[in-house]
Order: sequence, then C-alpha cells, then structure tokens
Amino acid sequence: RGLFVRDPDQALSGLAQWSEHANAFVRIASGVGYGHIGGRSRDTLPNVLPYVERLACDSEDDVRRHGAETALEQLWLSHTDAVSQVMENWVLTKNDAVRGVVVRTISRVATGGQIQRPSLLRQFIQRGLALYDRLVPEASQPIREALACAVDEMGCMAPDLVTPFVLEWAAREDAGSLRLVADLSRHPFGATCEGLDVVGVKRRLGEMQGKVMQRAADWVRRGIGAVDYVPVIAQS
Repeated sequence: RGLFVRDPDQALSGLAQWSEHANAFVRIASGVGYGHIGGRSRDTLPNVLPYVERLACDSEDDVRRHGAETALEQLWLSHTDAVSQVMENWVLTKNDAVRGVVVRTISRVATGGQIQRPSLLRQFIQRGLALYDRLVPEASQPIREALACAVDEMGCMAPDLVTPFVLEWAAREDAGSLRLVADLSRHPFGATCEGLDVVGVKRRLGEMQGKVMQRAADWVRRGIGAVDYVPVIAQS
C-alpha cells in the first residue's frame, strides 16, 4: 500500500511480475495486492482487471480461487457497477476457467456478509442470478457444477430471490437448464425449493435424451453418419 501511494506505476509493475512468478503462492499474493490497489482507486481498474483475468486462467486451482477470486471479490465490493459491466463480458467468453471464477465470486460476495444494506444485497443477488442465467443453457459440466453450488449457497440465504430463477429453469425445454436443476436437486436448497418438481424435471430430461439417442440411431440406419466403436483389449 505504501509503495502504491508513493509510486503507483512501480507498484503495478511489481505485481505484474509477481502474477507471472513460478511460485503459486507469489501469484496468489499478487491477486491480494491487486484487490487492495484496485479497491482503493477505481481509476486503476483498466490496469488491474487484465491481470486478475490472467490469474483466473492460471493452471493452479489455488491461484484461481485464492488469487483471482480474492482480488475480484474486493474489486466487486468496492466498484460494483464498473466491475459488473466487465463481468458481463467475461461470462460471454469460452474460457471455463474465467467463467468459473466469476460464478464462484458472485456467490462469495453475496454470502460473505460484507454487503450490509439489504437493498444493495438484493440488487447484487438479482444481478448475479441474471449473469448465471446467461450461462445456463450451454454450460459445460464443470461450470454447471459450479453454478449448482453457487445457486445452492445463495438459495439457502435468499430463497425468495433464487426460487423464481430455479422454477423458470425447470420450466424450460433446453437440456442445459434441466441438467442444472437436476444437479441442484442434490444440494440442500434444491431438495427443499418450494414448487420445484424434481421428478418431473428428471423425467423430461430423460425423455429428451432418449429422443436424441433415437434420432442418432435413425440417422445411422439411413446411412447418415456412423457409430465409432472403441476397441477394448483385455488380458485373459
């Protein structure tokens, strides 16, 4: 902090070097530093967020969780509107590592107890759920698992805000939404969500998957496409 006050450029340059360090703990420390610096001055966000995104892409899970998410949480709490606009772009990327950081950080901020005013917390949760909604239809398995955990945490805290989103996902006809609801049903909130027909969701999902398999089989019978069989060699 002292170095940033005396020479902001030197402080940012030093953190940039830390973010590329071979030691994961040093990279995590750079995330903590970016959170402090970016939290103090909104003007630093254009310089800080690209490095936070780099940490979000790190190969080490600990760096993503304790470096990128810690920094992003602090930045989001300090500059909610500005960071929310950037996060809308991040969730549109095809990078699941970055998407996962955004999903988990939203839950961290919402359930961390640092937003004291109920009106602001409500607004943040609703905005976060809207970002989740953009990911749901085409989410990969890792992102769907992250979404299920995050929705569960937020739903246990604010069921009145989360339940309408879950019921809407359950009413949709795309497999991604139904899969998320099925995954969520294995968590405490999903199992107790008022008005949620878990059995019906799983039945519709099974029927949908059955139709896809039947369609694929029909194509093969017509000579459209083929089925690849993986040879298995076992020792006698």
